[in-house]
Amino acid sequence: KSLSPHSRTGRTTSEMPMTMVKCNIEPMTHSEYLEYPIRDLLIWAVLQNRGELAEILWSQSQDCIVGALACSRIMKKLAKLVEIKETSEEMLTWATRFEELAMGVLSECCIKHGEQAEKLLTRVS
Repeated sequence: KSLSPHSRTGRTTSEMPMTMVKCNIEPMTHSEYLEYPIRDLLIWAVLQNRGELAEILWSQSQDCIVGALACSRIMKKLAKLVEIKETSEEMLTWATRFEELAMGVLSECCIKHGEQAEKLLTRVS
């Protein structure tokens, strides 16, 4: 039985009139929910080990190289946590696939626009 912040009344939250239950969390606006839907779905797909869906979502994302490397890193970390060997191996396979996708994008950039590709890899601190 969870007591409400108004526990002096001895009533649970479900027994309290809605006007008495206070919440300090502001609801998200519609635009905040939809700010980066592809990125959010991509992360969800990776966390759910839905590699094929993640690859489709990745192909629609804006920052392909960073997205692929992030997917690979998450998959590798998750693979260490999973106790089922087949699932762990599948995650490592997808991690390798996302690394290959990142390298493929970078290679294509180098072929078409070498100087711009170099700028993708370097950043002035």
